[in-house]
Amino acid sequence: MKKIDLPRQLEKLGLDVKRLSLSGELIDDCFHFVEGYGRWTVFHLKNGQRQFEKSFFDESEACRYLMHLAENSQPDL
Repeated sequence: MKKIDLPRQLEKLGLDVKRLSLSGELIDDCFHFVEGYGRWTVFHLKNGQRQFEKSFFDESEACRYLMHLAENSQPDL
C-alpha cells in the first residue's frame, strides 16, 4: 500500500478521512503520515501532543500501522 491509497482504504472501512493529514500540516485530532529523510512517520495529534508516534523505512509498513491505529482508535483519541 502507498500513501496515496490511504484515503480510499480508510473510506472502505467507514472511517472519516477528515481525520487524516497527508500534507504535513499539523491538524489536531488527526492521524498524520509524514515523509522525510527517507522515512515515513505516523502519529496521532491530540492537544498538540504526538501520540502513538512511530517511524518506518518502508512506506507500506507505515501505511499498515496507520490503518491499524485508525481502526483501533478510541472515540476520545
